[in-house]
Amino acid sequence: MKKVACFVAVLAALACATAAFGYGSLISSFAAPSTYPNGVGWASWSTSGFWVNCNGNDYRYRMTTAGSIYASWANPGGGSMGCGAANIGGTGYVFVVDYNNKYAYRIGMGSGSIYSSWAVPGTYPYGIDYCGTGGNYVYYTDMNSRTLYFMHAYTGSIYRSHTLSFTPSDVGYDPRGYLWITQGSGSLVRQCTTTGSPVNSFSVSSYGYPAGCGCDGEYVYVGINAPLHSVLKFETAGVGIAPKSLGKIKAMFR
Repeated sequence: MKKVACFVAVLAALACATAAFGYGSLISSFAAPSTYPNGVGWASWSTSGFWVNCNGNDYRYRMTTAGSIYASWANPGGGSMGCGAANIGGTGYVFVVDYNNKYAYRIGMGSGSIYSSWAVPGTYPYGIDYCGTGGNYVYYTDMNSRTLYFMHAYTGSIYRSHTLSFTPSDVGYDPRGYLWITQGSGSLVRQCTTTGSPVNSFSVSSYGYPAGCGCDGEYVYVGINAPLHSVLKFETAGVGIAPKSLGKIKAMFR
């Protein structure tokens, strides 16, 4: 535990030193409220619309982007993965997927009540996020089939699907018209079109396995599993230059 806490402190110090480096630079970080932050969601309309979904205890947390917890609820199922947040018709919802029972859930943001659920396609559900424009839709990723789905946010009806060129984890919708998709194998955070075609990416191999993913239109938030179990905030604008100090992290924690 001390080692992880020290690691997070090092990341925070590095963030202050590297914030001006542009695309893919670490801005800040905080320890996740539980282990395996497989889902991160963001609802831009709400100051309290930041969510972290943890598989370590199958709870989802409504938080600040600095890591303070507003509230938490137990998830349905026993295999918490992706997470998305939305305002639909004036009501706040959280979307989560479960890899054990292979279901997606639309849950009341403040009540925790399940409004609808549906069986998802594929054999390893991972990512989900609400499409912030153009109707009531969600993006959903299945890891094993390497597929991105565009689905109805209430019923799960599939409108289209796209085979990806990489193995996806969680997906985050960017209101600028992009998707951010984490890739555990290779430790990448990919910026993609809304059909899943990669347009850019940056590596997070210095930090660990990228899982959860959410975007507020300016920054992308990435849940890192082992060894950190933390949420990291990265710059998405400009052209990044990897700071030399990042290479020292692995040496410090061997």
